[in-house]
Amino acid sequence: MAETALNVSAAELQRISTVIMFPGVLKPTFAIISDIKPWFGYHKRPYLVVGGVIGLFASTRLATGTFEGKASEVDFVIAIMGVYFTVVIFDCLSDGKRAELMHENPQTGGDLIAYSLSLVVMGQILGLMVGYFALEREKYTTVFYFVIPVAIASIIATLMGELPEEKVKYSWNLSALKVKVKYRQIVLAGMLMMVGIGLVYMQTIELVDDGMLKASVMMNLILGVCIVVLCKSLLPKFAGNVIVYAFFERALSIKFQHAVNYWYTLPGDCVPGGPNFDYVYFNIVNGFIALIFSGLGIWMFQEAFSTGRLRRIFWWSSGTRCIGSLCDLFVVSRTNLKIGIPDQLAYALGNSVLEAMVFMLSVMPFAILISKLVINGTESTLLAITSAASALGGLMASSLGSLAIEYAGIQTNIEDPNQSCNWSNLENLIIICGILSPLLCVPLTLVLIPNVLSTATFEMDDYSGEVVAITNEDGAYDDREMEKHGQIL
Repeated sequence: MAETALNVSAAELQRISTVIMFPGVLKPTFAIISDIKPWFGYHKRPYLVVGGVIGLFASTRLATGTFEGKASEVDFVIAIMGVYFTVVIFDCLSDGKRAELMHENPQTGGDLIAYSLSLVVMGQILGLMVGYFALEREKYTTVFYFVIPVAIASIIATLMGELPEEKVKYSWNLSALKVKVKYRQIVLAGMLMMVGIGLVYMQTIELVDDGMLKASVMMNLILGVCIVVLCKSLLPKFAGNVIVYAFFERALSIKFQHAVNYWYTLPGDCVPGGPNFDYVYFNIVNGFIALIFSGLGIWMFQEAFSTGRLRRIFWWSSGTRCIGSLCDLFVVSRTNLKIGIPDQLAYALGNSVLEAMVFMLSVMPFAILISKLVINGTESTLLAITSAASALGGLMASSLGSLAIEYAGIQTNIEDPNQSCNWSNLENLIIICGILSPLLCVPLTLVLIPNVLSTATFEMDDYSGEVVAITNEDGAYDDREMEKHGQIL
């Protein structure tokens, strides 16, 4: 929708995406507030209702508003952020409950994750059906008319108590602040929020010359170092390592997808001899294919990795993250045509089939590992801090991606029909940012991910948050794994 409504360049659209993702950084703030202050006897339900109301107003604005050109850019971004804000609140609090259940029942392995992701896939299928209806009629705001009843349904489901939660009698839960790991989490949440604000502010700076561009890259790197130092100094060793990995896993996957998307979808006057895909095929048809193979990825994980060692699982997921960019390079270099593979088939096989399966192989082990971080009474907060670090990595990847697009000189005629298009450095952009950079995560798995079974239980000290023992499914202590755990962490 943003491409057609706002008519902005690939770099500008990447910056807009960076700003929209900011609510993800606020997850720890939501989690801490919900852990400390219950309303009407509940820690989660009132906040979920507030999130649903925000989503209702934001989706109504998007459905009924008119967004054309750069003049409406701020209005559009704020409304989209409102919808994402709702998603973040629901994701934060419901994931905290899921992590609590997984921590109490580690023998479930990836079953609960697989079930949750299956529900997400069902929702995405419904979203694609609505998207097809809107794209076919070129009435893009129609999508948000369907979001309105979803927001209302979320409010009703919350009020009916669909999320299991026991009613409490106290009005404040300040006892958690006496726990060392808890008050450090509060400090870290505030610092991560400040770093996120800094990253978002950088998107408003106009890059007038190469000096400004290089200074922006340097500021991104400095903020990245700050995130690593904060996580390592304010969190227990195990949690700090995992959250640092969450940050790097996202930050090293530098986002430049809007430049590639423009190359796939713009007409022949801007991309001579290009695929020139229409939006229905590019977004809807390939979206359905991706969802089907996402389900296959879930099944593959359950069959091959769900009870294996975490380090090996992460090694595979990290090593295959570049497969989508490899497929993009295959098409952008026109190698597919040289060997007789049509653009539509090449794109579908690469980005819709292989990348969808690989994505699930990276999401599911992380959810299992995060569930081992939780300490009684801090489930939502710990999970939210990990998600915030991951979101900051995404913000940085998007910020660096917009700078990379500018540096590569990618130009389209979206803003000015008289401007010539330039794709000469797109292949180099894909190789450096999409293939080589994500592969740097592979050696990090050897440093930051413990070599323990995914079904093992981590017993943690409720005051410091440090791991004190590792037990297997049968309840026996595993001294050998504890020794390995201690060596690396």
